[in-house]
Amino acid sequence: MRNFKGLTLILISGLMLGCLNEDTGHFFDTALINTQSQQIEYQAVHQLNLTIKDMDNQVDEAGFSPKFKSQFQLVDTSKGPWPQAWVAFNIELSIKGSKLAEITRAGAMENHSLVVDIEQTLPRFGIKAGQIDINIKPIAWMPTFPLNIQATSKEHPQSVDENITSVNP
Repeated sequence: MRNFKGLTLILISGLMLGCLNEDTGHFFDTALINTQSQQIEYQAVHQLNLTIKDMDNQVDEAGFSPKFKSQFQLVDTSKGPWPQAWVAFNIELSIKGSKLAEITRAGAMENHSLVVDIEQTLPRFGIKAGQIDINIKPIAWMPTFPLNIQATSKEHPQSVDENITSVNP
């Protein structure tokens, strides 16, 4: 019985060592709150930065109504610790500043990449793919941490306002 109490004390002490607060952060640590600005400061592991690549925009006027079709990839070029993640974002389509549609999408990234296909009916014939502006606004990624999307293709000019990326094909 005496050895059992000593062994129990050593075992409990060993388990309590795992509960020590370390200076290095982990994914499941609570987010830091900046007391001066009252904003949440996320650690680097909470960030997911995606880049828009291989955007292909087409207008199909073969049917009774014209359709805009676009396909692009969202890629995590940093190859962070999350090869699989669920991401959510809004896609706004506009023609000469006039809003055409807002599409909310969510999908699962596999191997740091997500292929996105969109199709939208156009209001009239004669609209060229270059006249349609695509604006992608990130919502979040699971488990609801900030998401940043950036366009890096040389053929697509960009303008970035906070976490908003505009792509003009």
